[in-house]
Amino acid sequence: MRSPHRLRAALTSAAVLLAAATALVAAPPASASAPSDQQRVIGCEAPRCFGAISFNKRTGVAGIANDKDGRPKSIRLAQRACRAKSERTYGSPGQCTEAGSVQNGCMAVAFRVLGDEIVQWQTEFGHTKREAKSAAHAAVAGEGSRYFAAWLCTTRNYS
Repeated sequence: MRSPHRLRAALTSAAVLLAAATALVAAPPASASAPSDQQRVIGCEAPRCFGAISFNKRTGVAGIANDKDGRPKSIRLAQRACRAKSERTYGSPGQCTEAGSVQNGCMAVAFRVLGDEIVQWQTEFGHTKREAKSAAHAAVAGEGSRYFAAWLCTTRNYS
């Protein structure tokens, strides 16, 4: 025969499990209009996802803002990120300028350095990361060294 303490513990455990199972079954289904966990994290719902890059023309520092729910917001946040990164790295907000923005695609910023000075920079776009980076790299061909400042691809809906 079981002791009363063991029986009480077993019944309590069974009651807890039954209550949990009932709560799961009785939970209402998620609404179709409610954002998914991924949408809450990224802040946009494809195909309305925007990204932007801001570029410091003196230092090559870039700030990005990706998967935002509006173009102006993504540009503003990229500018803020560029200024903050320039401040941390070089002690001055520098000359951050809007390099571009994209909706449902990819973009990359490349620059060319000659004699310790940025002599050219270019933003290019593509459907894939590879396309955008390749186009940006080709756009700054010439004497000197070529670098990537930043790239991004927004969340997309292919349906």
